Amino acid sequence: MEIRPIKTSDAENYLKFQLKIHSQTDYLLLLPYEVKKRSVDFYQELIERIENDDFGNIIIALDGDKIVGSIGLGEYLVSKRRKQTNFGLGVLAEYHKQGIAQQLFDQAEQWINKKGFARVEITVFSENLPAYNFYMKNGFDQEGLKRKSVYMNNKFYDEIMLAKLY
Repeated sequence: MEIRPIKTSDAENYLKFQLKIHSQTDYLLLLPYEVKKRSVDFYQELIERIENDDFGNIIIALDGDKIVGSIGLGEYLVSKRRKQTNFGLGVLAEYHKQGIAQQLFDQAEQWINKKGFARVEITVFSENLPAYNFYMKNGFDQEGLKRKSVYMNNKFYDEIMLAKLY
């Protein structure tokens, strides 16, 4: 398994990964049809911004040339929040329980420390106990609950707000 920052040449494979992972779980914010609206060009432009250090980071896990996991970190564009970041983490279902999420997060923490962030935050669906437990194991604290934050499958879901301070 190779863990590394994304490159512009990964754009097509990253789109394929996004389409697959969003079809495997309801715990990501985009629905599959919303991901389908994105193109290879969309991801190429995003990755170019990342490579120019203009906007966040994406770290990928590869099995051969197949992207099987990623962690995408965003940067706030307002100056008062410049010392915090947020992220999304996902691993394809067939690669769960192999330590890939931990490897991705470990690489992300190196970037977080290099950039000098003081805070990293994420929200987790309240039903997603594996993700919640993963973040708690990695030093996150629960800061709050966003009630009825997400609507899908004809029902509302709560999100747990988590943060880790550096």
